[in-house]
Amino acid sequence: MLLKNKRIVYIEDDLRNRKLVELLVTAEGADIWFERWGTPGTALAIVMGYQPLDLILLDLMFTRGYDGYDIYAALRKQSEFDSVPIVMVSAADAAVEIPKARRLGLTSYIAKPIDSDLFAQQLKDIMDGHAIWVNA
Repeated sequence: MLLKNKRIVYIEDDLRNRKLVELLVTAEGADIWFERWGTPGTALAIVMGYQPLDLILLDLMFTRGYDGYDIYAALRKQSEFDSVPIVMVSAADAAVEIPKARRLGLTSYIAKPIDSDLFAQQLKDIMDGHAIWVNA
């Protein structure tokens, strides 16, 4: 199992995306927790309550006036997450967003639709210290 005993939080407001990722990562042995509102405060509270963490997956587009970059900035202000990889998983235009994500310091970027055959391996590689920049 590629992700055995790994603890992951996925900040995502779309139920279909959450279910797909849940199926893929739990099949590989990971424990996953979700936050769906996409506000920096609620995301931070959820992530803080689910420590220790191995990985944070973060959607980019939310409907409540914030985006993934706002949440990323709030997470990076917390020293508890200095060594936790934060990965943007988004359907936004990857050609635009990957350079921005790199510039802001995100660990990696995986474009949606995710490749269900490669996703678990990509997450394992990221947790092993390899940056993954996937443009669908």
